[in-house]
Amino acid sequence: MMRYRTIGNVFLLFLLTVCAVYFFYALKMPFGKPSNPGAGFLPAILGASGVILCLALLLSGFFRKDGEDQGDKKKGELHEEGGEESETAERHLFKLLAFMLAILLFVVLFELFGAVTLFPLLFCLAKLSGFRGWLSPLLFSGIAAAVLYVTFKFILAVPLPAGTVF
Repeated sequence: MMRYRTIGNVFLLFLLTVCAVYFFYALKMPFGKPSNPGAGFLPAILGASGVILCLALLLSGFFRKDGEDQGDKKKGELHEEGGEESETAERHLFKLLAFMLAILLFVVLFELFGAVTLFPLLFCLAKLSGFRGWLSPLLFSGIAAAVLYVTFKFILAVPLPAGTVF
């Protein structure tokens, strides 16, 4: 298991570097004000969020004990044909591909349906991330979509794309 933790930390360091460079260049763009955001407003927020998330994940990984990083597996649970590690690797690969497919579908359908496609995207990503049942992902998706709608529509006073269908 130690090998996966090392690979994960290396990937997080790479991702932290990418987010930090992105954030650095985003700060060179005009930021504006919350009531009248400039071109650099959202990129700066995304870059800062990425840096903070990567740092938090790296720090939590350093303070985690060896037995705590097994993800979806119960301790001592083994599978036939390849054991525990290959099963986990296959599951992670499936989740990665499913995430990429969901985001690709979001990008394609966004032009047709506009901001309405955010709710199904958040729902799919919540289920793929491990939300159990149906109520938790529905609540998460609904609340997150509502918060984004209120933020853009009323606080920032920025119209959301309606799409060509609506």
